Amino acid sequence: MRCLPTQLTAALIVLAAGAAPVMADEVWSTPFGDMQWETTLRDMAVFNLYGDGVAPSEMRLFLPDLQNDVMGGRGHYSGFWTAESGSPACSAALTDPMGTTTYDWGRVELTFDNPEFPSSWTARFGVCFGEPAEEFRGETPAGAGK
Repeated sequence: MRCLPTQLTAALIVLAAGAAPVMADEVWSTPFGDMQWETTLRDMAVFNLYGDGVAPSEMRLFLPDLQNDVMGGRGHYSGFWTAESGSPACSAALTDPMGTTTYDWGRVELTFDNPEFPSSWTARFGVCFGEPAEEFRGETPAGAGK
């Protein structure tokens, strides 16, 4: 795995230090802790990387159109991420659909390994408006869907 940009890596390391297992229909293991499908808002799937419940507490991925492919046909999705960390990464704040305003955000490209549920994935991240370049994996439990 290549190194993530400093601000994103720092936020994720803090999150991983207090990561606790979560229960959901879909959970993936990442190098920074478990990520789950938290909810669907309008046309957008929301994935959440949980921290220890104290700020910085989480990172969310917002992936438009994924809810249409819940049980099959999954592929590539473009969206954005937000994080609640103490280190501003961007010069402008963004308020995400969950109502969180943050200076730690960027673009994300997520591609599932297989079109059927469950499936692991690879996500590429950019910081602020930067091109998604740094990546990490989300693995399904016990190798399912690889």
